[in-house]
Amino acid sequence: MKSLKVLSSLVLIFCISMGGFSQKVKKKHVCDGDGDGYRDGHGYERGNIYKKIPDLTAEQEKKIESLVLTHKRKRIDFRNKRSSKEVHLRTLETSSTPNTKEINKTIEELSSIKTTMAKESSKHRMDVRALLTEKQKLYFDTHFEKKGKHDKRDHRGKKGHHKCDGRH
Repeated sequence: MKSLKVLSSLVLIFCISMGGFSQKVKKKHVCDGDGDGYRDGHGYERGNIYKKIPDLTAEQEKKIESLVLTHKRKRIDFRNKRSSKEVHLRTLETSSTPNTKEINKTIEELSSIKTTMAKESSKHRMDVRALLTEKQKLYFDTHFEKKGKHDKRDHRGKKGHHKCDGRH
């Protein structure tokens, strides 16, 4: 009888303590986009970043939208070319008889594509910037200076911890 009471007490304590482990606890982040979503809630807005520029006129929005659409089409073409060259390079490097000249040529072509992509991104930012007022340019320059580099930010440090500047 005594062992039954001890056993039932242990089961009761175990059940009560397990309830605490099953509750989801929201972790506190350095900058919280109210989380749980893509990139802690910030990433879903990345396609609409230009709409955050203050006091945009309808004409500015229309011109920016046109520039963005054209730029996205170019980026798709560049990414497809880059991916194709990367696959070709891997194929050359892993062949049974690698051709160094062909490998170097492909590396140069890949570098050229990446350089062209960077130049096109810079041109796009300058085209958008040219449409803005001085106040809007200030906002644009301070908030979108790292646009296009979101995957290369300073994510060093402890696993699960990152430097968060609110622009994810």
